[in-house]
Amino acid sequence: MTTTPENITIPENRTRGCTHFIDVPLCRQETEYTCGVACLQSILGCYGFDYRQDELALILESKPKLGTDSGKMISFMKMIGFEASFIKNMSIDQLKSFIAYGITPMIQLQAWGDNGVDYASDWKDSHYVIACGYDGDRIFFMDPWTLGNYTYLTEEELLKRWHVPVIDFSRCSHCALIIKTEHFPFIYDPKAAKYLG
Repeated sequence: MTTTPENITIPENRTRGCTHFIDVPLCRQETEYTCGVACLQSILGCYGFDYRQDELALILESKPKLGTDSGKMISFMKMIGFEASFIKNMSIDQLKSFIAYGITPMIQLQAWGDNGVDYASDWKDSHYVIACGYDGDRIFFMDPWTLGNYTYLTEEELLKRWHVPVIDFSRCSHCALIIKTEHFPFIYDPKAAKYLG
């Protein structure tokens, strides 16, 4: 018997220091294959960089069926002054540690497949998300397929889904893009209103 996960409310008093949740811009992917682009747009927005998704998709050479190559994202972020790296075989504890330090790992997992898909053996529904919080046994994400809300998985569900094929046709489990900087301040504030220019 399958159960439908419940919607939950994230506490209003979340902060980086106390409940391990980092507000990031909620960006909606513009095409079926630009989830990586939307995640990168969100991370860039945290630091005040304003790129349209079509610009990023062109720069990163995103393609239907293949999506966006993590290597191109790393090269681009380094080119504009960020530190960027790709980590394989990351544990849940390592993922939480990055979040606790104010870093939002971008991960690829299996999601949004056909109803009833067994994500543990699925390799065709790859999707980028940003891990931006945790609470108990849940990990929270900015999911560019979901409009206007953060999403979550239990740690157990994440471990089943956290694998993808990569461009060279190999497979990668528990991989993450780590993007950080000491050069640019984290300025995103979801409660701030900006002047309409």
